[in-house]
Amino acid sequence: MRSVRHAFARGVVVLLPYAAVIVPLAWLYAAVAALPVLPDVEFAPLRVTILVLVATAATLSVGYLMRTGIGRWLSDGVDRLVNTLFGIRVAYNAAKNSAETILVDSDSPKGAAKVGADTGFRVSAIRTGNRTPAGRELVFLPGSPDVSSGLVLEVDPDKLADADESTVSVFVRLLSCGFSDGDSEARVRRAGIEDLSER
Repeated sequence: MRSVRHAFARGVVVLLPYAAVIVPLAWLYAAVAALPVLPDVEFAPLRVTILVLVATAATLSVGYLMRTGIGRWLSDGVDRLVNTLFGIRVAYNAAKNSAETILVDSDSPKGAAKVGADTGFRVSAIRTGNRTPAGRELVFLPGSPDVSSGLVLEVDPDKLADADESTVSVFVRLLSCGFSDGDSEARVRRAGIEDLSER
């Protein structure tokens, strides 16, 4: 019975990451294929390819436009308009600021950090690259296993230290609720799937 349990666990370890990628991609593909766009194209893979290419081209075009004076003027106008709409402005500004911080703003220091470096009790957090007017650094303390929820903390710089691991390693450990040491990806690449009974 124990060998069956170990074989099942190994199968889950191999198949679960594939399922976590394939299922959302299949759902996204089906959602895009079901859009009532290009009704003359009956071959679904061709319709999805055309829509993805058009969306990519539109994103690049808007990105290049935003680098010009006209683009900045349009963006400021849209911001002013949306900020007059109660309720929508909160979600709009949160999404815009998050996207700018993650994708565009590369000057601010980001990455994994440890909170409480001088107390001996350390908590993994992610630097946002922002500071409060008082000079405290804002860090995101993700929840586990749902890393999309968590806390935003104001931390004095002397209570914050750079982590000796990558942001990916921190997220791997959080997603596994602490059961992974954060270096699973490198170990799997080096030695293949490990035997769970050796842990």
